[in-house]
Amino acid sequence: MAVKLRLQRKGRKKKPFYLIIAVDSHTKRDGKFIEQLGIYDPKTVPATIELDNDKALAWLQKGAIPTDTVHAILKYKGVMYKKHLLRGVEKGAFSEEEAEKKYQFFLEEKAQKLADAVKTQERKISADAEKRLAIEKEKHEAMKSARAAVLQTTSNENEADSKPKEEEVEVKELTIDDVAKQAAEESGLEANNQQEEEVKKEVKEEAKEEVKKEVKEEVKEEVKEEVKKEAEDKKEEPEEDKE
Repeated sequence: MAVKLRLQRKGRKKKPFYLIIAVDSHTKRDGKFIEQLGIYDPKTVPATIELDNDKALAWLQKGAIPTDTVHAILKYKGVMYKKHLLRGVEKGAFSEEEAEKKYQFFLEEKAQKLADAVKTQERKISADAEKRLAIEKEKHEAMKSARAAVLQTTSNENEADSKPKEEEVEVKELTIDDVAKQAAEESGLEANNQQEEEVKKEVKEEAKEEVKKEVKEEVKEEVKEEVKKEAEDKKEEPEEDKE
């Protein structure tokens, strides 16, 4: 009977883990196995490997053939290295004590490398998190400055729109005296104080009425434009919701 050392999938969808098993090579994928040697979970960082080294070594010495993935796991855990050392003991290259010392040194070195790898991974994760936080802060500050700039420009535009109206009213009020004099000269009236005052009053009233009419018309036009904009915005909002 040819025995294989391979993986058997367990777990649920998108969250698998694998059993390391010794099984007959003719058995189906999810069929019965002879013996479980360990567990392999590739989803964790670093990957979780629980292996009974003595059992795996015993099956290798009996002639069991590991698959490529299981061979890599056995090599990582030092089983293949121990098998190599035991061959050296059988050939008389070194004693069993020396082989055990070499094997223990290999395990210690492997554990140290694994601890260093975990630390570097944790540092990398923390550095990535800090970078993301800094980028989010920059985006937030940029949004704030952009909103402030938009508000400033809109306030400046409103002030600029209101200033010309005030200047027009002041100009018209300042030129009333001149208009009164011209009206008096054209009518052939003498420059009496009473007549000039009456003419000034009439002209002032006419000018004020004209200014009021102009301002009212401008205000009505602005209100109409704002109402149109609000109606267009309300029409666009349901379309966006449907999308």
